[in-house]
Amino acid sequence: MTTNPDGDLSDRSEFPRQDYNAYIRRVVGKGMEFWRSRRLERIPAGHMGLNFAVGQQNWREASQNGVGNFNWPFNIVDVDGNQILDNTDLLIYNGRPIDPTAPGVLAALPRRRFINATNEGIAPPQMKFLTFTPSRGLILRRFASWAWMTFLFVAGTVEDKLRRQDNIARRAQRMRQILSRGGGSAVKIGQHLAHRLDMMPWVLATELSQLVDVVPPFPFDQAQSIIEGTIGQPIQEIFQRFDPEPILATTIQNMYQARLMNGSMVVVKVRRPGAGELIMADLSVIEWSLNTLEWLTILRHGSTRGIRSGLRQTLLEEFNFTQEARHQDLFRRAAKQSGKRFFTSPRIHFHLSGKELVVDEFVGGMWLWELLAAMERKDAARLQQARELEIDPAKVARRLLWVNTWGWNESLFFYSNPQPDNIIVTRGSKLIFTEFSSVSAVDRSKRRTLRRNMDSMIKQDALDMARASLTLLEPLPPINLSEFIKELEGHNWQLLYMLANRNAYSNWTDLTMATQWKGLIEVCSKYDVVIDLQILRLLRSMMLFEGMAVRLDRSLDILEEYRKYDDHRATRARIRITTLVEERLHDGGDNRDFLALEWTANIAEGLFHRIRQFASTPSVSFNTLMSKWSFAFFMLIKFLYQVILLTGFGLGIALLTQLLFNDGSINWKTALEGVLTNRIYQFAILFLIFVNGRSTLFRMDDKEV
Repeated sequence: MTTNPDGDLSDRSEFPRQDYNAYIRRVVGKGMEFWRSRRLERIPAGHMGLNFAVGQQNWREASQNGVGNFNWPFNIVDVDGNQILDNTDLLIYNGRPIDPTAPGVLAALPRRRFINATNEGIAPPQMKFLTFTPSRGLILRRFASWAWMTFLFVAGTVEDKLRRQDNIARRAQRMRQILSRGGGSAVKIGQHLAHRLDMMPWVLATELSQLVDVVPPFPFDQAQSIIEGTIGQPIQEIFQRFDPEPILATTIQNMYQARLMNGSMVVVKVRRPGAGELIMADLSVIEWSLNTLEWLTILRHGSTRGIRSGLRQTLLEEFNFTQEARHQDLFRRAAKQSGKRFFTSPRIHFHLSGKELVVDEFVGGMWLWELLAAMERKDAARLQQARELEIDPAKVARRLLWVNTWGWNESLFFYSNPQPDNIIVTRGSKLIFTEFSSVSAVDRSKRRTLRRNMDSMIKQDALDMARASLTLLEPLPPINLSEFIKELEGHNWQLLYMLANRNAYSNWTDLTMATQWKGLIEVCSKYDVVIDLQILRLLRSMMLFEGMAVRLDRSLDILEEYRKYDDHRATRARIRITTLVEERLHDGGDNRDFLALEWTANIAEGLFHRIRQFASTPSVSFNTLMSKWSFAFFMLIKFLYQVILLTGFGLGIALLTQLLFNDGSINWKTALEGVLTNRIYQFAILFLIFVNGRSTLFRMDDKEV
């Protein structure tokens, strides 16, 4: 046995065991020193996973024994004396073990042992869409209920016509009463129909907005089961006190008050079991009915698509408790970042909330509807209570307008359902916003449009107000823009006249921008311009905010309040820009300045491209539209195709009848005459003429540009 100066073995079979162990320790020590020089010293020695093929057997014996464990006891330690390896497996290359001490290239090196784990059964989280599947029996029961409500409405209208008392106001009142008797889901649908100011007459929308969603509560046992199932603990371990009597019960939820173990008061909202399926059954009935009316051409094809999709979207939003909790938390954070401390939302306890349960902070104070009622009825007791809470109605009014403008101007989203029963006024006239199931957002171009509209209103420029309104309606269908803008300008002048001639006897609706937005909706309905659902929500939200503010303080000037907000916004912008410039001058700038320059260059390039595209493209593209006579020709071809199919179907039945009852003989002429003289066939032809003719007349009534 001999060794070279580097410690390589020339005859390993005769190498003493003690020298062999010393060699292994020396090799491992050098490896550990190398790793530490590469900044791996923070890895524990026991996790280094050094793996050597060591043993007392020679190569021939190892090859004969194959892969396996060597029973020769040994311990490999690092330079600090920590055990690294004990009785390891052989390293194998091409089916043969590798000797770490043998000279040459193929030898074992230190390595880290990997964790034996796989990705089996692990999938990225998927986006969950809230859906409910009603049974066919439930759909049939709801169809019968809606059919009965329709019958009551039609019968009442016919009776009014016979008495010559029929008008839109009486119809609206009758519809509200019928929906109110129809139950919670009918009331909820009526409330959302009131939001569609573009499709509902103003009187009808105003009447339906008075519907109140208050229903008997569902049993507390079901609520307790949902609470414990969501949180995963018994209710006794979560709450110190829990009032089983709901403070409010609606179609969607029961609301309870409770006290947590830490003593803080909370509001517990539990989703009503089966409410989602009930609403979806009602939506299925409504969608089927509207589709049938479109197919019969009683309504224009596609005219109800917007109201159907919008109704489904807004109703499902109210059932999404997880989304509601996130919106409420985002609003709370955004209110804090705004620099104002007079508005916020209750804090959400996310660790206690889920898809069927929301637990948020309990807030005491006066509901805004209580304050409004006290002001309008001169209720001395309520007004005294407000004074004790240091609530100033005029201050509340100004703060409502500020939150309204901040919502569509700066916030990520605006509060689209500012009902008086969703806002609490606490001590010091602080506003607490609740119920965030319905929020919306508008892009920057729409925000700039609204600011331009307000600036034009201050300048009393009715024409520019009308032009700004067009941006809210983009993309526009082919209409006569001159007439469209002229009618909008007329409504805007009416608004400016009312604001300029305000007095103590003015109606509160004349002191808001409701005249402009009401006129915009009426003109869009006249020209068949579809208003986006988010814009409708924005207009309704603005009218509600302004209406509540003016009802609290008749001397309030909405234009003056906007000027104050604009001054505040300008002050904050000046501070931000001044601070940024001072930092750049002091620090000498950094690489982000070059990114800003690149961003500016990209904007300029995009603007140039848009200008060039606008200059080379006509204002209205006729290629995407079918002319009236082309449409009429298309409907004629469609009608002939339907007649051929209907005639062929009838002829097939007639020939089959001859084969079965005339001893197998066929007479084509007799069969065709029988089809053409059949009353059912003639009625079907008349029905096809009616349907296709109505569709053609709808298209002929469209305006050409």
